[in-house]
This record gives sequence, C-alpha cells and structure tokens, in this order.
Amino acid sequence: MDWMQDEGNTNYSVMLPRDQFERQTNARLVAKAVEDMGIDRVNVTDRYDVCVGDRKVSGSAFRITNKRAYHHGTMLISSNLAQLKGALRPTPNIKIVDSKAVGSVRSPVTSLVDSVTQDINHLRFVHNLSLAFSKHYYPALEHQPVSPQIIGESELENNPFVRAGYDELKSWNWIYGQTPQFTRLFEIASDDDDHQSETIPVEVTYKNGVIVEIKFDELDTPPSIQHKISTLFSLADSIDF
Repeated sequence: MDWMQDEGNTNYSVMLPRDQFERQTNARLVAKAVEDMGIDRVNVTDRYDVCVGDRKVSGSAFRITNKRAYHHGTMLISSNLAQLKGALRPTPNIKIVDSKAVGSVRSPVTSLVDSVTQDINHLRFVHNLSLAFSKHYYPALEHQPVSPQIIGESELENNPFVRAGYDELKSWNWIYGQTPQFTRLFEIASDDDDHQSETIPVEVTYKNGVIVEIKFDELDTPPSIQHKISTLFSLADSIDF
C-alpha cells in the first residue's frame, strides 16, 4: 500500500497472534472507530478498505508469519487530496514488466473531515481506534480507560529495544532487502556517434533488492551499447532508484 504520508494521514499497526487474526474483523473494528465519530455510510470492501459511501478513507496491508499477524493501515483524516492525487500518478520513465508484489488498485478517496460537520482529528481517531480494539480483544477491560504509551525521543536514546527497532527500520535490508521480485525495462541508448538514434531494451530482474538477471538481445546489440549496459548493470548490484 503506497499512500502519501502527510500530517493529515494517520498510520496505525496491529500485531496479533496468528490464531486470533482475521482481516475482516480488524477492518470492521476500524470501521466502527470511524462510525463512533458520528460518520454515516461507513462500509468495508472485499479488499478490506474502509470507505465512507463509495470513497476510500483507509487502506491496509497485511503480513502473516508462522506465529504472528501484522496489520498496517492508514486513515485519511485531513490529507491534502490534490497532493495525494499527484503523488499517486505512475512515474512514466519507470516501466515494471513483471512483479510478484501485490498490485494496488486505484480508488476515489476522501478525508474524514469532509464527511462530517463536527471536529475530527488525529487524537480523536486514535482514541476511538484504541477503544474499539481493546473492547474486542480485551473485553474484561471494556469499562476501564485505555492509557496510551507514547514513545518519544527519550526512549529512542535510552531504551536499547526501541533503538534497535528504529535502526532496523532505517536499514538497507528493511527498506530494500525484502522487496518482492520484479523486472524493470530500461531503454539504453548508445553514446557512439554511429548509433546515436539506436536504443536497446534491457530487462533487469531484482530479487531481495539486488540484480539477479540481465536480459537483452546480444546479437542485435552493437558493442558500444553492450559495453554501456555492462557499466550500468552487474549481477548482485543493489537497487539504486
């Protein structure tokens, strides 16, 4: 899920034992948190998006491991939708010809502030969301207040566990090393005066963030372009874009 991260877009993550996790249940709990803010026509799609009417306000991504389940979601509370639309336009010079990643589906969106007249903000949504999940997964605590634990700069500096998690999220392995396999098409032009108007398609396959295959037609590729390709791409090179 690739959504613009601005201050009007709240991100949330839920971690559960695998045997307690259901996508539909979690999506319904997010929808309930929105409904409890006085917003009508809230519904959940078959892709587990939360919508107000026919417009999406929340999308989710899931990861299931042997013992745990992870649910990451967003909530458009007061995002700049014009900027969001621009950020989601495909980049014309990047051509992905094959990918094992889960594809995104473009959907019309709205913000919660555009759906109700009363005040809607980040803190109110966080409170409602925490309450909805607490009531469902910890029913014995239903009538007790939920006290959030805020992790700030002091924990980052003084708590080794928090620091280790922070450093991991900034590492190359986390950002690129777990990227699903994909193949990108490049059009390589010659620097040789004799072949200036000629371009050769090159398919480069990446797996776990590094190049595992480079394909082009060697018989139809002039030596000058072959040399250029060899300087641009090498097996085991990492993603550089």
